[in-house]
Amino acid sequence: MDLRRRTGLHTILVCLILWAVTLAVYWPAIHFDFINFDDQHYVSDNFHVRTGLRWENISWALQAGYASNWHPLTWMSHMADAQWFGVKPGFHHLTNVIFHALNAMLLFLLLQRLTSRTWCSAAVAGLFALHPLHVESVAWVAERKDVLSAFFFFLTLLGYAAYVIASQSKATAGSTSSRNRPAVWYLITLLLFACALMSKPMVVTLPFVLLLLDFWPLKRITFEKRDAAALRRLLIEKTPFLALAIVSSIITVVVQQKGGSVSTTEGLPLETRFANALLGYGFYLAKTFWPSNLCIFYPHPGFQSDLVSGTVLWKVGGAALLFSCAHNPQLTIRKSMPYLAMGWFWFWGCWFQLSDWCKWEAGMGRSLQLPAARWNFIICVWSAAGVLAGKRFFAIAAWLAVLIACGMVARRQLSYWRNDHTLFAHALKVAPSALAHYNVGLEFGKEGNREQAREHFRAL
Repeated sequence: MDLRRRTGLHTILVCLILWAVTLAVYWPAIHFDFINFDDQHYVSDNFHVRTGLRWENISWALQAGYASNWHPLTWMSHMADAQWFGVKPGFHHLTNVIFHALNAMLLFLLLQRLTSRTWCSAAVAGLFALHPLHVESVAWVAERKDVLSAFFFFLTLLGYAAYVIASQSKATAGSTSSRNRPAVWYLITLLLFACALMSKPMVVTLPFVLLLLDFWPLKRITFEKRDAAALRRLLIEKTPFLALAIVSSIITVVVQQKGGSVSTTEGLPLETRFANALLGYGFYLAKTFWPSNLCIFYPHPGFQSDLVSGTVLWKVGGAALLFSCAHNPQLTIRKSMPYLAMGWFWFWGCWFQLSDWCKWEAGMGRSLQLPAARWNFIICVWSAAGVLAGKRFFAIAAWLAVLIACGMVARRQLSYWRNDHTLFAHALKVAPSALAHYNVGLEFGKEGNREQAREHFRAL
């Protein structure tokens, strides 16, 4: 595939609009407080973060598995905020907003570079910027790791695109002046991937994402027998990325086991985990297309007794049917609509990583910052572009309506994150849990309303 550089007024204009709209929607966050759920561990009560970028703090970030995570670059970004702005929540929120706006621009530039389709790329980036599912990652200071890892993730994919372009140039031109460029871009891409892993290890799936990009839109994989040698070279090409992912995974498992964040089969049987994984699949898809009733925490939907009694069996069966219908057709239409296969398989891989095999809670919106956002949006936009081909005015009007609706819902969802009271009171309405009752009770206690505080504590 010929990946030519496309720059011009349209590119600059789209980037400026994405930047301005994202800041406009999320600007109220600079007036929000820290919340009593991880923010104290990450910033407000963390001595190493509060004292800024000092050598001893940087050393701690590189060695510590504090809060059951090893993500030194995330710790350093919090330290930088504290160094420059102090422990003022508004500036920490602003940094998250800026990273989210940059990520939307990077996603646009990436898709435009890979596909040469400016307006489809702009539509996907707009959905990424304004979709309500991303509010949690942006409005929650402790989720800096999401926006930071996404930042380096996109830069990694841009670096990979540059590497492919350099490789193509070397193959066609064969000039000595460009002989070392592919190697340079390859090393830069590896370095960026390491930075993404040190921001949040959820990006360990990147080697498989690169293979999916080789399938579409790069078209370096065709699944023909005569291309077996080329496929083997592509697999070998991803080996260093896979090695980094494996090292990061081992570190993450060790750190989370020490922190008690990995549940065992004694606490949650395998059949219950499998059922909840299927429920999570349907949950993620539903919230992508209809993002209503979102909140910070969802209690586990059921245990083995629930499955035996059949109270959630029909939901599990429906999710399994949806999973089957969504994936089987991809194998037959991959030639005519390759973006469908690429999008679904990428979402499935990341969803499996996020499913209930390792987590007690279900349906966390912050976990969708990477898996659902990009590739489900690509499926929607590219499919709609095919259906609405030749109806440009209608297509633009439809996507503007979708983006405006997303922006309005995202702004409303953002308002719930103003402080502990508004956040957990909303969670009680959407998905009542002991965590929500506890935090609302604390807030009533701080206000001196002891009777209402007792009511919530009794509900624990």
